Amino acid sequence: MDKKKRIVITGIGVVTPIGIGKDVFWENALNGTCGINPLVLEGKKGVTEILCGQVDDFKARNYIENRKSLKVMSKDMQMSVAAAKLAVEDSGLDLQSVDPTMLGVSIGAGMIHSDLDELGLPISESCVNGKFDITKFAKQAQTLLYPLWLLKQLPNMLASHISIINNAQGPSNSLTTSSSAGLQAIGEADRIIERDDARWFICGGADHKVHPLEILKYDLLHLLYDRSKKSLPDVACAYDRRRSGLIPGEAAVVVVIEDLQSAVDRNASIYGEIIGYGSSGGVTVRDTDPEKCSYIESISILNALDDAGLTPDRIDCIFGHGSSSVVGDAAEIMAYKKALGNAAYNIPITSVVPMVGFNGAALGPLNLVCALLAMRDSKLFPTLFLEDPDPVCDLDIVRGAYRDHEVSVAMVNTFDFAGQGATMIVKKYEG
Repeated sequence: MDKKKRIVITGIGVVTPIGIGKDVFWENALNGTCGINPLVLEGKKGVTEILCGQVDDFKARNYIENRKSLKVMSKDMQMSVAAAKLAVEDSGLDLQSVDPTMLGVSIGAGMIHSDLDELGLPISESCVNGKFDITKFAKQAQTLLYPLWLLKQLPNMLASHISIINNAQGPSNSLTTSSSAGLQAIGEADRIIERDDARWFICGGADHKVHPLEILKYDLLHLLYDRSKKSLPDVACAYDRRRSGLIPGEAAVVVVIEDLQSAVDRNASIYGEIIGYGSSGGVTVRDTDPEKCSYIESISILNALDDAGLTPDRIDCIFGHGSSSVVGDAAEIMAYKKALGNAAYNIPITSVVPMVGFNGAALGPLNLVCALLAMRDSKLFPTLFLEDPDPVCDLDIVRGAYRDHEVSVAMVNTFDFAGQGATMIVKKYEG
């Protein structure tokens, strides 16, 4: 049997509510900074506030040279292009000297909603006696909508823009498996390099969960936090008894991965090595039994362990999903116990979500970046606002302040409400 090709991570790009760029983000994470703030929404019924993790200081023009392309980019797309630019720069990869046919792009995306003002005008103009007239809308849309409007709504356009800007002519993949999409995009890129169909990959995920329609969706699905609670610590509290549901967030996280020989040949700095990847699926958002959900999630973990050829006691820490979902957090912890056995009680766990909000397809890649930087600095940031752990969540969850902890092998997880799960195992690079 051929020896498995070694794949390493050489570039990191992050756009998050607690920092743009890996260094600012990591410093804020270790300090326990929270980027969740009220978002004010105005409507016919008055003004309402929703707690969200927003990237307030993001300016797309700082990262995108072609100003015309901004007209066909949603915020998800803009952030993903920015994160890709940061990742490529961080990797030191000279795009002018690499074979473009061996450079691929793989990006996870969430649901991309239309700007309310953009679509709202032709809809409002198409109402007759208070009722929507689809025939009139067909005519109004032709004159009131920007001709290339649809390009802003297509989830494959994140990867498309990144491919065009970076002249990546190799495999281009777009995954839309909700919050598992970003980590699965990296996992698929890893597999493509393994089989020699590419040598370098720009991969990750981006999502914009603070859009009013996205917030409404989660509210209707009863996944949003209890809005009667006004105190941030009472809602952004993963694994805590008080948790009641997710807080919407947004982010884009992209990494550059490549085969080890390429990285060595160009003397690149290596953050870590991907040694295991697994995924699973089988439940829906209507499944509220933590036992059933945990079983599906444990399959993802076991697949990754098997791929890495490791026993559970080799894992030094876990970067978890921790969305503050009542069912989700319980299922996640139960999955660790199922898959890792007694070793689960000795492995520190932490979640970045209480700092940045639930950012969908970007969460898996963000967890991966956290794992890589934890390896570099031997530090684990705390799970914010965890004061009264749920009895079900009785594992070693980091809280209070950052913890000094040597990390050689880390596990990264993301488990979506719609049933998809993804797990990746990375280790510190050793020549």
